[in-house]
Amino acid sequence: RWLGAALEFDDGDLAWEIAPHAAALAGHVQDSEVKDNHTAHLLGNLAGFEYIQGRMDQAMRLLHLELDWLEDLADASQLLMAQTRISLAQMYAHHDTSDPVGQAVSLLLPLVEYVEQLPGEPDGEPAAALLATQALIVLRNLAGAHPDDPRLRPALEAFTTLTDHLPKTAAVTEHLEAEQVARLFG
Repeated sequence: RWLGAALEFDDGDLAWEIAPHAAALAGHVQDSEVKDNHTAHLLGNLAGFEYIQGRMDQAMRLLHLELDWLEDLADASQLLMAQTRISLAQMYAHHDTSDPVGQAVSLLLPLVEYVEQLPGEPDGEPAAALLATQALIVLRNLAGAHPDDPRLRPALEAFTTLTDHLPKTAAVTEHLEAEQVARLFG
């Protein structure tokens, strides 16, 4: 998300300059319930900024709101919805929340069908590969922390199968290498 990415890539001044305006706009959007893909995306961007700032509860609240809005739309961006579900699952998996396995699995399992059909769309195969890899990494991390939880098995199997049949793009390779490094330090 752009606000969080600005901080990560050492453009923090820009992020700090834009964030209050984005927050004010998001507040107006929420108050007036202007629900479309663009306003949902704005909420997600603001959630990324809140997360980077350590405001986990606010970040999760905004991501849940983004997902709720997307689910209400007849023409919702399925890609945006998938990214939101993965972001939320990552937050549940990496932070002290109640039932992280149940939360993550319930967010990720609905993505299997979307990721399966995505390669049929223009430029869909690399997107499918990245989404499947991101979901699989979340699930592997959860399996490491909760090895005996049987609820993980169906999701792990589904996303493993998907990643096995999709190309290993540069973005996928980066994510997998980052996961390996994180395991070394984790």
